[in-house]
Amino acid sequence: MALWTDEEKNLIKSQIAPGATDNELRLFQAQCQRTGLDPFSRQIYAIMREQWDAASRQKVKKMTIQTSIDGFRVIAQRSGKYAGQDGPYWCGPDGEWKDVWLSDELPAAAKVLVYNRDFDRPIIGIALFAEYAAKKQDGTLLGLWKKGEKPTVMIAKCAEALAFRKAFPNDLSGLYTAEEMSQADVKVLDQEPVALPEAQPVATRGRRRAAAAAAPEPTPQPAAEPAQPPEPEVIDAETVEAPAAPAQAAPEAAQPAPAPAESPALASLRQRIEMLSQVGFQALLIAYSAIPDFAEVRTVDGFLDICAAQPEPHLAGLKEENIAKLNQGLHPRTGAVLVQPAAPANDPAQPFG
Repeated sequence: MALWTDEEKNLIKSQIAPGATDNELRLFQAQCQRTGLDPFSRQIYAIMREQWDAASRQKVKKMTIQTSIDGFRVIAQRSGKYAGQDGPYWCGPDGEWKDVWLSDELPAAAKVLVYNRDFDRPIIGIALFAEYAAKKQDGTLLGLWKKGEKPTVMIAKCAEALAFRKAFPNDLSGLYTAEEMSQADVKVLDQEPVALPEAQPVATRGRRRAAAAAAPEPTPQPAAEPAQPPEPEVIDAETVEAPAAPAQAAPEAAQPAPAPAESPALASLRQRIEMLSQVGFQALLIAYSAIPDFAEVRTVDGFLDICAAQPEPHLAGLKEENIAKLNQGLHPRTGAVLVQPAAPANDPAQPFG
């Protein structure tokens, strides 16, 4: 099929579907042709995720084709059978549906009803917040799922996507929205904290390093030394100073400080973003604004928070030549003007936030 030129195929493999095999690229091309969605406008895109392969008994990267909820609406409208929708509605643990969510607590679920002219009743999609919200292993919510961000909008999009897919299976089967796949994107994050405990033995320096290396558990033995305080009644003040050494264990309390450790790929992505000027970062946010998860991002930390699960594709897109274009306020692929710089575009003295 001649949907794309060779140049466009190479661009898709490097920017939109990095890591995709030739067969996966053909599948992505077929989905773009079937749905009529444009990958260059970010209406549809491919995400590579690690999945367990039973045949090889190891994790391999496989492609998931995603689109935005706007893409679902476009496909439904083009079918000629879309007759509108009701909702979204939200409910709490009590199961009482409301057409607006005003509570300070997070909703338990969202519901959307989609109408297809071929059916005599609406198709219902219900999404449970606990099943779709992006969160770390400790339960901390991420990105727009956090309180104070847009958790009600995110879960409503999941419910709408579910309803659309049931109402138009011929058009939407095999397609998922970014909001529906949020949980899959943070599985890598759950593995990162494993690296943190390894750093703790390094923090136990001096006389206690050998004991810590011999047995991690015996480190509490300093607690046996405090049993010596009863002796100060017999021993002079010099011995009182000896127990002060265990008190040096206080630095261990500071060990949790390294908690926000970043993966090497995420750290490299942070470094490249720091090469952007204020204009460059604004242009980057505009270029990414078509992706639902990035639509409300305004800060570097917010950007990296969403990229943390899979930083490699974003890292590949921020090459030196692309950074140079962004710092001029240009789109890195098309060269279109995204931001009109009021000052020299590559001025590192202009911080961004």
